[in-house]
Amino acid sequence: NTHSVVLFNKGFLSQYIAASWSDLEFTVTTPADKYTVRDLWEHKDLGVFSGSITLPVPAHGVRMLKLTPA
Repeated sequence: NTHSVVLFNKGFLSQYIAASWSDLEFTVTTPADKYTVRDLWEHKDLGVFSGSITLPVPAHGVRMLKLTPA
């Protein structure tokens, strides 16, 4: 099962924003240990991440991600 995650930065400066699998409320399935992460707007695979992901998000920016169990 795939999941979508959106990282929002409402601040005036670029900053790193983290998403931990345990903090995400997956309603259908339990979180996997590792996910392959794809940035949907940049059309880029970002790699396989375990437990969480931390990415830079520009000021007033958004990153839309697709998580697929690895």
